[in-house]
Amino acid sequence: MVPGNQFRRILPVSQTALAMFFGGWGLWIRNSILSQPFFGNSTLWNSTASFHVWPWPFKFAAIVNMPAFLVGFLLSWPLDAIRRGLPESVALSPVLLFTPLLWYLLGSWLDKRSSAGKDKGARKREWVLLLLFMAVCAAAASISPRAWGYTNYLEFGALIWIAVAIGITTSAAMRKRESKLA
Repeated sequence: MVPGNQFRRILPVSQTALAMFFGGWGLWIRNSILSQPFFGNSTLWNSTASFHVWPWPFKFAAIVNMPAFLVGFLLSWPLDAIRRGLPESVALSPVLLFTPLLWYLLGSWLDKRSSAGKDKGARKREWVLLLLFMAVCAAAASISPRAWGYTNYLEFGALIWIAVAIGITTSAAMRKRESKLA
């Protein structure tokens, strides 16, 4: 196996770069929308609009990295409590600490899985599954807020990652059973 093609090396770098790009782009769009004048000297930040504006790029980045997003969000609460008024980009920066870890763990699992199978088509199937995962996440980020509300991306992201966890667990159990039978 060529070291440059290992999932545990490619996925953390690529997915962290994607999270930075789409998350930053989404936060920039959100800031530009909410910074518009609203009523007198006020902006939309001072209204309930801040609870309703979640641009597609941000939702996509959050769904693709939902486990890292949730853990990073839990760490950002104390940060926000200590220092009120931090920009969202700074408050959500702990998410970027957990994104490479999440994808390293998934990449390591994929490397073990494909090397154990010794199937030349296994790599292609895994790349197709990763692209399918990204397409499902993009579709979930595109669902209208009318379905489950404005923060529906959190629920959809959790459901997608629960399905991924079930798939990983099932795959591992099937491989273990196959190795015992052989």
